[in-house]
Amino acid sequence: MAKITLIEDGILPKIEGFAIYPLDGQLIIRTQSGFTKKGLKNNPKYANCKKNASEFGRVSSVGKHLRLALQDFLPRKNNLAVVNALTKKLRAVLQCDTISARGERLLSCAFATSEALDMMNGYAFNPDGIGYAKCIKDVKAVELTFETLATPDMASYLALQTIEFGFNFQSMAHQLNCSDLRFFSLPNKLGTIRLPREQGRVFEGTSFLLVAMIFYKKVGDSFVALSEDGMNQLVIL
Repeated sequence: MAKITLIEDGILPKIEGFAIYPLDGQLIIRTQSGFTKKGLKNNPKYANCKKNASEFGRVSSVGKHLRLALQDFLPRKNNLAVVNALTKKLRAVLQCDTISARGERLLSCAFATSEALDMMNGYAFNPDGIGYAKCIKDVKAVELTFETLATPDMASYLALQTIEFGFNFQSMAHQLNCSDLRFFSLPNKLGTIRLPREQGRVFEGTSFLLVAMIFYKKVGDSFVALSEDGMNQLVIL
């Protein structure tokens, strides 16, 4: 790396094969690195980069469809954290596709395995949201046990509901069957709560059971959701 000390008329010089940029009041010149679009396409040494980019693009697309399907339950305040965490999780799940070659792996193949479904158990879509201490589920209901519970300042109620979520990782079609909201006064200790499951019609795809946790405040005789508090949660059970 070399330093440039003479600049005429404040114009950066251009040297083929080198990058020139300001740093700490000086200009630094270094050899250009990275890969070009042409190199990524044709150079064999970038084969793994190309495969990774291809898989990352498909995973990101599936993640977007998942978020759109669940958008009514996901927080908006920390959306970037939700996106990044889901993408990271889906990339890890992609490794459960041991049939396809690298660069051609698909989440539809990954979620055909029990390992992928196990990896999603307990996944919380909001990294900054609330959680529960214990979960017991059967075909008719879910029992959640809460211990300490952080709540927004304005919240006076916590509403819970179960969601039977079906998602087709090939067609991106989805189905949602939601139970009724159940409201619990705050700041009382919730303890163990039993929530019913809402059974829907048979869906061709992967099935997930989720619980949505939404904070509300009471205004007169109405409940108003605190949609932007950043602590609402959606968890795969």
